[in-house]
Amino acid sequence: MTKIYLANSFRTLDLYREAYEKVGFKRVLLSYFILKEEAYGNKQEFIRRYLSDLKDSGFSIFLDSGAFSLFEKGFDDYPGTYVEEYINFVKENEHLLDVWAVPDVVKNFEKTYKYAVLMAKKGVDLDRTVYVVHRRYEVTEKMVRQIQDAGFSYIGLSLADQERILGLNRSEFVDKMQGLFGKDAKFHFFGVGSVRLIVDYRPYSADVVSYKTYNLGGKDFNIDGSRFNFAKDAKRLFPASVLITPEDIFLAVSIGIDELAKGIDLNWRAVYRQIILYRAIEKITSDDEIYTNYMKAIEQGFFDENFYKSLRNFLYSLDGSSEVFDTPRRWVNALTEYLSGYRYNPYDVVGKTFEKVVDTDKNEKIVVKVPFSSMCVHHLLPFYGYVKITYIPSDRILGLSKFSRLVHVLSRRLQVQEKMTEEIYKVLYDVLKPKYLSVKVKARHLCSRDRGIRTNSVLETEVSSDGGSNDREG
Repeated sequence: MTKIYLANSFRTLDLYREAYEKVGFKRVLLSYFILKEEAYGNKQEFIRRYLSDLKDSGFSIFLDSGAFSLFEKGFDDYPGTYVEEYINFVKENEHLLDVWAVPDVVKNFEKTYKYAVLMAKKGVDLDRTVYVVHRRYEVTEKMVRQIQDAGFSYIGLSLADQERILGLNRSEFVDKMQGLFGKDAKFHFFGVGSVRLIVDYRPYSADVVSYKTYNLGGKDFNIDGSRFNFAKDAKRLFPASVLITPEDIFLAVSIGIDELAKGIDLNWRAVYRQIILYRAIEKITSDDEIYTNYMKAIEQGFFDENFYKSLRNFLYSLDGSSEVFDTPRRWVNALTEYLSGYRYNPYDVVGKTFEKVVDTDKNEKIVVKVPFSSMCVHHLLPFYGYVKITYIPSDRILGLSKFSRLVHVLSRRLQVQEKMTEEIYKVLYDVLKPKYLSVKVKARHLCSRDRGIRTNSVLETEVSSDGGSNDREG
């Protein structure tokens, strides 16, 4: 189950606390630095009393060290005795907290590691301690070993909704970190507003900044990057019978968003809806059956009832038979199956390689022939044939079934034959680094056989490591 924490200071949490408690969402992330800034009198005692009140009210609390708040104010380290105060506070108040972060330093791995080790020496429960890995420095295998040898297995990735991190897109960065830390590590995603990222990766926990996603003072508000206007969209968002997104299917079924929305002041509906959304995501990520259904809903989310109705009317105008009434839905299901390759990373399906067992001085060629069918990106018509892969290994070989899996994943997408040939070649070359590699694809295209030029032509494409040629026949 993914535990989602909504990030707040105590002032914003007090503002939204009624909404949290009404909906039953009681996971919050609080910054130690902001709490210290906004507290009065005896700061440590105030924070303790405040957290104790939340705990008694059923809240689960993630205490963050406040590193990014300090960084935004120009600090490149913690001032004075801050680190020692923070660690001591965590140690003394573990019974009030669900989880906490190490005292990390945004741009400095060495200082973060030093303070994390200090926290471990104080005897803090490391199972509830998030070791923060920042997007502002390159993480190496040596760093990972240091972190793991110090006893940390709960890793926080600083994402902050950045589209690019160290030259990688956000998903590639997460994939890389999961590969470095291994399957046994728990992950927390810091600063994630993307529902899809949480659902796709199902991290152990994540936090999102709830109070920056909408503007309570005006008529407009934002949810997941989409702007809505209260006057125009409130009735459309909250009627009794209309569901507008795949998320809403599960919100209405499992939580009852429509009932909740009745009688709520218009300016608060965005707040409730946002909090309910993340509660629903917790539910979706914790239940495998709901998760599977949700992903199916996402895949078909682009096809609403108007689309089905329009296509049904068009087919009926041609055929006049009731047999076409369910055809649009069957077609979408078939199309979804044909495009199933998007669900998988081609490098993941290739998996591990094996050491070559043949004589390294001989250049034995290994030849694999794999049948395939794919979908033309231009006309949504199939093309089919076979992929012939020839390679001379260097020191690694690949199990024969992995070639079939790779071809299946890359062909079950919207494709152009030349592009597919190059994609298969690139993955195999990256994984095997062979002495020689040739990927040849030969296929018949229904878009040229049954429409347009209407010839039974065969297209042959080849990419090879001795210069990369494109040979076409037919």
